[in-house]
Amino acid sequence: MNLKNFLIVTFWLGILWKPSSAQNTDIQAWVLFNENKREQAENAIEQAIKKDPDNADLYLYNCIIKYSLLKTKESLPLFKKYFSLSDNPFPALYALSHLPILSFNGVLDKPALDFVTKCYEDPRASGTIKAYLAGILSEHYQLTYSKKGQEMIAAVSPHLQWQVVGPFDNTSGSGFDKAYPPISQPSAKSFQNKIGAEIAWRKVPAYRLDGWVDYELLNTNISNSIFYGQSFIFSPIDQTVNICIGVSGSMKAWLNDALLGQEKEERNTGFDVYNYQVTLHKGYNRICIQTGNSEINRNNFLLRITDQKFNAIPTITSTNDNQPYKKEVNLKVKQIGMFAETHYLSQISKQKDNSLPKFLLAQTYQKNGKYRDSKKIFSELLEKYPNSSIFLQFSLINARELREYETQSLLQNRLLDQDPYSYFSLESRFDEEIQKEDYSTATAILDTTEKIYGSNKNTDLNRINVLAKQNKIQELIPLVNSDYKKYQNDFRFVNLKSILEKQSNNNYEAVNILSKFNNDIIHYSCFTSLYNLYSELGLKSNMKTLLQKMSNNIPYSPYYLWNLCNFYFDNLDYKNSLKMAQQCLEFLPYSDDVHEKMGLIFEAQGDKQGALEAYKKSLYYEPFKYSVIKKIRNMEGKKNIESIFVQENISALAKNAPKKPTADENSSILLHDVQTILYPTAGTEQRTILLIKTFNSTGVTDWKEYTIPFNSYRQRLFIEKSEIIKANGSKIQADINENQIVFTSLEPGDIIHLNYRTENYSYGKLAKHFWDDFNFNYMVPSKLSKYSILAANDRKFEYKTHNTDIKPQISTLDDFTLYSWVKEENETVKNESLMPEFEDVSQSISVSTLPNWAFVADWYSDLASSKSDIESEVKETVNKLLPKYKMYSELERAKIIYNYIVGNIQYSSVSFRQGAYVPQKADKTLTTKLGDCKDLSTLFVAMCREVELNASLVLVSTRQNGHRISDLPTIDFNHCISKLKVNNQDYFIELTWNNLPFGTTTYSLKNAIFLEIPTANSTAAPDIKTYNFNQLQGTNSISHYTEITVENNNTNIKKDTYLRGFFAARGRDEYKNQKKETVEKQLLSKIANIFHGAANLNNYKFTNLENLSDTMVLNTNFSIANSVTNIGNLKVIPLTWSDGERSLEFLEDNSRFYDVDYYKRSINEQEFEQITLIIPESNKFKEIPNSTSFSFKDMMEYNISFKLIKPNILVAARTFKLNKGNISKSDYQELRKFFSKIIVEDTRQVGFQ
Repeated sequence: MNLKNFLIVTFWLGILWKPSSAQNTDIQAWVLFNENKREQAENAIEQAIKKDPDNADLYLYNCIIKYSLLKTKESLPLFKKYFSLSDNPFPALYALSHLPILSFNGVLDKPALDFVTKCYEDPRASGTIKAYLAGILSEHYQLTYSKKGQEMIAAVSPHLQWQVVGPFDNTSGSGFDKAYPPISQPSAKSFQNKIGAEIAWRKVPAYRLDGWVDYELLNTNISNSIFYGQSFIFSPIDQTVNICIGVSGSMKAWLNDALLGQEKEERNTGFDVYNYQVTLHKGYNRICIQTGNSEINRNNFLLRITDQKFNAIPTITSTNDNQPYKKEVNLKVKQIGMFAETHYLSQISKQKDNSLPKFLLAQTYQKNGKYRDSKKIFSELLEKYPNSSIFLQFSLINARELREYETQSLLQNRLLDQDPYSYFSLESRFDEEIQKEDYSTATAILDTTEKIYGSNKNTDLNRINVLAKQNKIQELIPLVNSDYKKYQNDFRFVNLKSILEKQSNNNYEAVNILSKFNNDIIHYSCFTSLYNLYSELGLKSNMKTLLQKMSNNIPYSPYYLWNLCNFYFDNLDYKNSLKMAQQCLEFLPYSDDVHEKMGLIFEAQGDKQGALEAYKKSLYYEPFKYSVIKKIRNMEGKKNIESIFVQENISALAKNAPKKPTADENSSILLHDVQTILYPTAGTEQRTILLIKTFNSTGVTDWKEYTIPFNSYRQRLFIEKSEIIKANGSKIQADINENQIVFTSLEPGDIIHLNYRTENYSYGKLAKHFWDDFNFNYMVPSKLSKYSILAANDRKFEYKTHNTDIKPQISTLDDFTLYSWVKEENETVKNESLMPEFEDVSQSISVSTLPNWAFVADWYSDLASSKSDIESEVKETVNKLLPKYKMYSELERAKIIYNYIVGNIQYSSVSFRQGAYVPQKADKTLTTKLGDCKDLSTLFVAMCREVELNASLVLVSTRQNGHRISDLPTIDFNHCISKLKVNNQDYFIELTWNNLPFGTTTYSLKNAIFLEIPTANSTAAPDIKTYNFNQLQGTNSISHYTEITVENNNTNIKKDTYLRGFFAARGRDEYKNQKKETVEKQLLSKIANIFHGAANLNNYKFTNLENLSDTMVLNTNFSIANSVTNIGNLKVIPLTWSDGERSLEFLEDNSRFYDVDYYKRSINEQEFEQITLIIPESNKFKEIPNSTSFSFKDMMEYNISFKLIKPNILVAARTFKLNKGNISKSDYQELRKFFSKIIVEDTRQVGFQ
């Protein structure tokens, strides 16, 4: 749903309530309203008012109902009536003020302005309300070019004077609990920010009129950041005060270096939401406040010091000059609730069955950014009124703000289904039809909306929109003109009118329209539109005047200064441009953009040295400005950095490419050239050049589509060449969609030419680091492979080669060193059965600047640790599962949690490496019922911690990725699991397979590479490991107990199969939730693969198919026709082993290039089968085979035994054990002999007469 729809939601929300009597149940009108019987509710409430005209509550009810019917002109007067009758209307006023019913945002219309002023002057208003309303009024006056609001703010909420410093790293909220130096160093001269640049405490040059310290106005990039503010508060006496805080972000605060309070959840709050009663010492007191953001895109705070009635204390002053203060030893803090929240909590405790106080508290929570708390209340309200549109709409807002998009979609669909003619539903359906371009249906929906609710601003905008979409200009023009006359203070209509005039070539009339609005109201969009129109008309003087006007009226924002700077620069007025840039630096001293602009100014003035210094400062504060890097080199007269690499002649390589393959290859890589630049301090740029020849249609199929590997989260991609070179030398461009390339005209004999470049933009701990792998050879011929690194002398890296002893060619230039690894006519990687992974057999090089694996583990700990914080959803879920968890053993607790996750949360397969590394919060995974490996593992960790289990995350490079990753530190893991420590034993938990028994090892984890992520209690330094994971329950094994009864030449067979661990999961995948016909077909197919002869399935039974028991049992009863062979008087029957070996096909090669990875064939750690063969009593066995056992080194064991129980009953048992699966190629022949012997034993037949 778009933003407009959410604004429409608020049409319902305009009414808050303060009971004038102890109403403990819902009145009839409210019941009808929440049953969506709005007109009946309207009649009922009006009748109630007639009977009791002095009941304040009834006017609130009526106001809600009127507004739901869009009778907006009646709503505000009703609220005013409530205000006049209520003993304490201010909790309702606070909660209501951000909603359209009171229009307390931006410029107020006259009724709203008069009402806000009246409320502000009301002697009953607390200091919090006065300060809040003063902020609203000051914004109104400022936007209408009046200074009146400044006096109000100064009287009720005088600005404290602040120093600020930042940003520090807060990736994934990891900075919240870090003890960054500013906390304890109020006088330090410098700190290092999140990219390692030096920063310092600095004074805020100008404050927003409402007193909020807004870091968006003091820094150009606030994402994933921690900031600190400090002020020195002078108190003439020891006195008890309230320290009242509102923030956007997370918050910690200290008084005299002692912790005052903290809130980890990031919120956009209102005034005085976090309040603390403390004692100020006589003299100076230091207040330090930390705010952080990683999930929301704002970071600001307002801190007030008040008396117990929340009024400003005139005798308390502040300074942003450092002062001596007494450190607090034993700070006593009393937290005070936010007044509106406290009010409604009290009402709820007295009126448990009245839903209005809950509704109003939930609305207050929404205003204060406490969406989880609001969500909980609305969930309760929807249990009482499941069809209530207003409750569903509020729930939609909570879901949106909590980014629970699946929940949001479900709620929206539910609302559309059950109340299709609500204003919200009609608006949603209208938007949907517009998106589908079904304008006739959209128009019909709009007609219905106006018929039910009348016309308003939104319906008028929708009408204009649908007419414009259909290009019905003649109908659109009069509507725009009439709406402009009606809504001259709404920029949306003013803008439409100006656009209409402009399209009619009445440019100066368009200017007049915008100028008139701009002269009355400060509006950023109007400013932008007017400025752009001036620019189009060449009215430079008007442009400058407009910019100066905006800057003068909004002196706390550097962005109008920045616009002035650019204006002067574009008009060659470098003196004034430089002046504006210097003023910008007062707000943004660490802005790379401002310093770069100053470099351009100095360069235009001919001041080469000044330009160079400015460019270097720009690069210092943003090391990933690759254009500035190159500009600095150019100004210093240094060689173009890319020209340092040896460039191959593409035309010559293409011309001299072989016409035919030398063997049976389908294509050949003529050139694979990777050129990497490691710039000083940070920044990495990499170019890849590929030249590939196709020989036949298979080669064309292999290469016609190509995906460039790059990470969109930390890289930018530039494709400079993507073409087909034909045999005659002509070139055809490929089709490109982001990193997807399609060579549509590719034919045998063509050559593909790719040349692309990536720029890295890693921040946080990874900002200065680089890691990479490069293969010299592939499974197709590779003629020339080149890997080069041009590294600044301060960028140290380690490298390691694999399956090659190639050494780098090293040369130096300026402050760089060039390392080049070049290989020609590379050996092709052979394709063998059961070969190790490609990464383990290819010739390659790994490179890394990461210092060690502990660094990588700490990096991921920072990303993930806050996501396993225990929120209310986790607590509630765990409490339902394990209300008295200490009654259970630790393993039992873990198993209950595991079963819940795999049974209720769906695994969503999203590429780990190419996606974001950060897991979603545990509570979000619970709510959405969806997550990838890292999300599910994070949820498991969070739930375990809630019941005192020691659990943590583990990064995994699965066995399919090979073992090359273990050589040098990297972040290229592709999976995440959980580690559980119980009774000093480590267990590893896979959560992405919903049929997997608890604690079972899968094929991907067998001998995988893993890195444990430390927790707060970890002591050992993390390191990379290869691990054969312990199983919590048994092994991955299959056991069969088979009874074969011979009747004539047929056999009746009873088979009991026990599937354990991994195989139990695979069995459930195969048979669970399948139709009977499908199961029977699958079973007969398996029987046919083992037994020869026509099979008939008599019956079957599953045990533990539907649960997650370690062992699943399959009982089958079937018969095989003509399974006995007659040789004269002798009858012969094979001993048909279910897992028996029948051929050496998997070891058919006589020699071996690579080692054998037997785990690719099977991870069945123990095959066991017992066959009981029963022949007719009148017969007896002719000859019993000998029992035998043998082994292959210490890796595999085989045993077969025979025992005659009765003359007609023979019991045979076969056991195969797999101890190790990685086999050296030097042992290949011995391995073949071992399996040859097994085949002999497994194919024996038994004769009887």
